Amino acid sequence: MKFLKWLFILLGLAALIAGGAMLVNVVWDMGKLMAAVRGYNTGVKDPTMRIYYTAGFAALGGLLLGWGFGLPSRTGRAVRNQYRTDLESKGLIVDRDGDGKADRA
Repeated sequence: MKFLKWLFILLGLAALIAGGAMLVNVVWDMGKLMAAVRGYNTGVKDPTMRIYYTAGFAALGGLLLGWGFGLPSRTGRAVRNQYRTDLESKGLIVDRDGDGKADRA
């Protein structure tokens, strides 16, 4: 699983770099296109800021989605409590108060 995790990380970084390069290319082309449009005085608004906003929202969405998938579904306390319950069900004595001494049932 560790290999798969690193493979996904590397593919994600490659996609991020490719997306950034494509965004720079689009902005470069948009500058040339808007210069030609301004030559005709058509009154068309420059969509470059909307492109920036779209890329920013897509990046934020990807980041939040990645966090959502990556975060554990249970808290550390829930995992510890389940482990203690499993130990107690096997008949083992568990130190619940944390004083270092086994609790008496």
